[in-house]
Amino acid sequence: MEVEATFVATAITDGPLDDVSTHVAWGGDATDAEHALILMRNDHPGPGEAPYCVVWGVATEYGGVSDIQVQLDRTTVELTEQCAAALGAPRRICIGHDVEALDLGRLRAAVQRIMAD
Repeated sequence: MEVEATFVATAITDGPLDDVSTHVAWGGDATDAEHALILMRNDHPGPGEAPYCVVWGVATEYGGVSDIQVQLDRTTVELTEQCAAALGAPRRICIGHDVEALDLGRLRAAVQRIMAD
């Protein structure tokens, strides 16, 4: 399995979805599902479930983010070994931001809402 994946997000979305209060999605090549990472708030976690899930390609795992750094030009997500294995993802995902008018404060706030206990 790869140790690191890097892609450039040409679209970053955040906000509520039909069944979750908030999400953040970083998307790259629309024809390649592995060039998308989504974090979603789990508003009603069951016993022992994490308050968020990670989507990589078509796989989903609850919890498993050990670190996330959101900067103006890039977001870096570190996954636990267990989460990476469940998703079939590398442990580290580096996402370059290639979007116009990125609101860094809004992006950071959305990530914090998702990751909050």
